[in-house]
Amino acid sequence: MFQLSALLKELIRSDAQPMDVDPYVPVPIKHLQFLEHLKILLLSTQSHTIDHVEFQAAIASQWRFLWPWLKASLAAILVYGRNIEHPADVCHRIALCSHPVLSLIALIMETISPSTATFTKRVFEAPGFNKLVAASWITSIRRPRDSDNARLILRMMIAMGDDRIIFDEALDVFGDELKTSFTRITGATPARFCKECIMDEFLGIDKDVQRKCDTEEPCLEGNEKLSTLQPCYIDGVRLYMLLYLFPFPSSGAFSELDDASSCLRCLCQVWRLIISNKVVLTGIAESTSHDILVACLEIIMYYLKIFISGGPSWVVFALDHRVLTRIAQTCSFLYASSSSPVDRSQSDVDHAYLRSFRDIVLLIHAQKCFHSVDYRIKHNLQDCIRCSDPLPLPDCVHGSDLQSSWALIVHDLCSPNHVQRRKALWKEALTGYCDNRACQTTPRNSETRRLLCTRCLVAVYCSAQCQRSHFANHRSICKAWARNKLQHVTFGAVPRGFAYPLSQPERLYISCMLIEIVSGLDDDMITLIKERDLVSQPSAIVVDLVTPSYPISVKFTRELTAEMCSYLQRQVEEQRPRLICCGRVPSNVTHPVLVRIVIPPILSMKLFGSAN
Repeated sequence: MFQLSALLKELIRSDAQPMDVDPYVPVPIKHLQFLEHLKILLLSTQSHTIDHVEFQAAIASQWRFLWPWLKASLAAILVYGRNIEHPADVCHRIALCSHPVLSLIALIMETISPSTATFTKRVFEAPGFNKLVAASWITSIRRPRDSDNARLILRMMIAMGDDRIIFDEALDVFGDELKTSFTRITGATPARFCKECIMDEFLGIDKDVQRKCDTEEPCLEGNEKLSTLQPCYIDGVRLYMLLYLFPFPSSGAFSELDDASSCLRCLCQVWRLIISNKVVLTGIAESTSHDILVACLEIIMYYLKIFISGGPSWVVFALDHRVLTRIAQTCSFLYASSSSPVDRSQSDVDHAYLRSFRDIVLLIHAQKCFHSVDYRIKHNLQDCIRCSDPLPLPDCVHGSDLQSSWALIVHDLCSPNHVQRRKALWKEALTGYCDNRACQTTPRNSETRRLLCTRCLVAVYCSAQCQRSHFANHRSICKAWARNKLQHVTFGAVPRGFAYPLSQPERLYISCMLIEIVSGLDDDMITLIKERDLVSQPSAIVVDLVTPSYPISVKFTRELTAEMCSYLQRQVEEQRPRLICCGRVPSNVTHPVLVRIVIPPILSMKLFGSAN
């Protein structure tokens, strides 16, 4: 049965209380003895296969006496918070004190199980634990040469990410402390700071490498053309650690980022770099360059799914960064890097990526009705995809699924017939619609070209005369619509430097689609759709569809009084443009707001049905 050594127990139970280690003075003898015993303990866990439950029980029995000594060692890391540049002897003392302690904490997190979750909660609730561990993470990230502690930090991240449910609330508290410490020490959020580190350390190391990545095709089998560039070696472990920290500890952290688009841009650049055959990722002894590359790709795919699920604007932003091209290049890269045909057909890793690629392609395809992305798809496909030349994929089920997904998205979004049919439907949607309420032209000529206000791109008119007549009334709100048309409901921000306003036909097309969806539901409410984006959490009932100007988004509860609901209803009815109710009201909601749907009578359910 695993037990702590008698000498270690005697030391931590002695009357001598540990003092916080000051790296500017020699480490006390007692503390040096504690660190030596701790190293022996860690070596014993490496040389023998330990039972996780027994290990956690042994640490838990002495945790009350052990933590003050661990805390005193970690206090040395706080010195880095003031200045990361110190003399060599000071850095040596900090590493001497912190490395064994971080190794033990990483081992505790890695051996967690449902039966030992109670002890893990005690660990996170220890006085100063969250603050000191967060400081150690930040220190490692700020010091690119601190490779030993970086591997320990990465082990902790992976353990927390894999056992998120077991850590439960403790992980949320630690995540809050980590964000607070990052802001206090670095002046930036974890994601923004990691992005800056990646840009400075990896994407800026060799501009020639990035130029080659943009201009050269990936090496396919049988391609004898070799690059004249020498491979560039970069620290793959540190790159993986920075990528892993982007949304840590919650996959929903992107909803709190104002610079989410810049993170996506950075991820796409890293993706382009690591599959370029121009870099070699260095790892630890037991990990090869390919292992680190595969791990980095897995993280990028995970984040990409989060971004794309944010809604159509993020799909367009991803397509502008040639996500489909990167997928095709990665397939070619994995195919070319296989050592034999047997490996190509039986590689579980490659199959996992094919599943991820298929899911991403289908996510993009699922959003096809919300905006016109045909030219973006073509730009993605023309680089390395041809409908007549299939991707070099393994002959397996997942490879076939990805091929069919490619065929689906190419057929539905790139086919000239489909594009023309959608444009015809949108043109029909505009027939008979004019924002000039004084317009009395009936019946309106369906062949007349509709005019959009060039500033706000919201108001639509049947003729230039109607536009001039209505301008006096429209001028007061035109600026507000133009200013707010790019608001992002889901994330609170739009991709930086990105503008994609919808035309009036597309808005009406979406409206018809929503009518069809709502009419097919029997109970509960559905996810709401605003002008350009899906609202990820169904916490609202009403959403402004025609323009994001002054949207009303309220989740009604039993606590809402009839007077309050009446006030909200008047707001909805008096607002121009009117709002659309996108979901059925749950039965437990009282006094729901009733809104009118802004759809001309000429548009019917068949419009949505004919678009499929």
